Amino acid sequence: MLISDIPALREYWYPVAYSTDVTDKPVRAELFGEGLVVWRDEPGGRLHGALDYCAHRGARLSQGWIDDGCLTCPYHGWQFGDDGRCVNIPQNPAGSAVPPRARLATVHADEKYELVWLCVAPTPRE
Repeated sequence: MLISDIPALREYWYPVAYSTDVTDKPVRAELFGEGLVVWRDEPGGRLHGALDYCAHRGARLSQGWIDDGCLTCPYHGWQFGDDGRCVNIPQNPAGSAVPPRARLATVHADEKYELVWLCVAPTPRE
């Protein structure tokens, strides 16, 4: 039996990186066999986490970059805000609305004891 087969364990927090590893670019992590991405909206800023694939074409967001506080996909340049919503699709005409379904599957992220902690459940245990 794998740890990922026990749903209750998904409600807890797990360390995935050192705080010093998450600076000005996204960082890949893995938890329960799922690829995750962790980033800061600015150097020294708050941590954010999501599944490590773009909602558009499935590219690894951990290979992207941070631009104006947004996580940017390396494939087509889609940009995602800290809440996972897509805020910019460069290929769309200026002023076009971004479809509401264009969003990331976010996870809870926190920083304590110089570590980055993630929880993949909708409601983490404290």
